[in-house]
Parts: sequence; C-alpha cells; structure tokens
Amino acid sequence: MAKTTKVRTGVEGLYYAKILSDDDTSGLTYEAPVAIPGLITMNVNPNTNSATLYADNKAAVTYSSVGTIEVEIELDYLADEVIGVLTGREIDGATHFVTNINSAPYVGIMYKQTYDDGSESYVRLMKGKFKEPSHNSETQNDSVNFQTGTIMAEFIATSSKLTIGSSEKSVLMASIDTGNDNFVDLGTNNWFDALYPIPVPSV
Repeated sequence: MAKTTKVRTGVEGLYYAKILSDDDTSGLTYEAPVAIPGLITMNVNPNTNSATLYADNKAAVTYSSVGTIEVEIELDYLADEVIGVLTGREIDGATHFVTNINSAPYVGIMYKQTYDDGSESYVRLMKGKFKEPSHNSETQNDSVNFQTGTIMAEFIATSSKLTIGSSEKSVLMASIDTGNDNFVDLGTNNWFDALYPIPVPSV
C-alpha cells in the first residue's frame, strides 16, 4: 500500500461507559455508553517501562512494557452530573459531596480523532478511573478569558485477556483508522461496543 500523509484536524465524540464485568467468566462488558459533550483537548500519555541488558560491552536485549496510561481531558464545562458519576461523589439531590472515601467506578472511554483527508480514528481506552478535578477560576476583566475545565484519569490493563494468534495479553487501549484497508464500518450506533470487544472466554 502506498504511503499517504495526513494530519490531525480535530477530536470529538467523547463517551464513557461503566464497566459491568472484567473477569475470565464474563469477559469485559460495559453499561450503555454516555456522551460527554464539550470536548476541547484529549491528551493520552502511556507510561512505558523499559530496560536494556548489556553483554560483551554492548546492548544485547531491550524490553519494554506499558504500565498505565494517563489521560487528561479538557472540556468546555465540567458538568456535575458527569463528574459526579466519574469520580464517585456522594450525591444528595442537587448537592455533590467530595468525601475522603470517594470510590470512582471503573469505566471505559472512547473518542474520535479526525484527519484532513476525511478519515477518522476511533480510540478506546478499556479500563480506568477518574480523579477529582481541580478548580481554577479568575475574576472577569476587560478581556475575554474562557475558563475551561480539566479532568484526569489513569487507565490500567484489563483482567480479561485478548488472544491474537498464540499470544494472550491484557489490553489497555485499542484504535482503528477508517482509512485502513481492513476497516469494516459497523455503524455509528454501536461504535463504542464494536471497538474493540474482548471476546468472552470459552469454557
């Protein structure tokens, strides 16, 4: 296939879904996905651990693994109804309580990266927890200064294993490019579930 050049032009369509199961019996399953509107930026930073073995005065073996993936999401507005669920706040009517024992649920997230040639990449991070966001505000003055919100999460490997060929591994993230020759369009109504289902283990 001939090499093509394309550049990222935007990001949109952020969703989250609570994890229902992640085990060897039921596999990795989610609740129905919920949209998070107002996505501005998405930063995905894998924490890669690497080591090199030296022998005969030269590097003989190098090995790397991804431990966790840190995610930072900037939104135009951190809505309480979304942040409350993602961070595990105690909620009483319209009042949200940040307590010392907040228990954030494990969730998956998914978003869409757009490119200048009209193609898209669907990206899904499988299993992670969000942290209580910081709040930074400043007074209004003569110039316009939009005050957006940022929330962070840490994603870990799934307990369920994905088998490709003879290799069985835990998964942190999956992505697919609509410009890939092997891409199959499964429709926008089930795109969260379709990318990428970790099969239920055969008993």
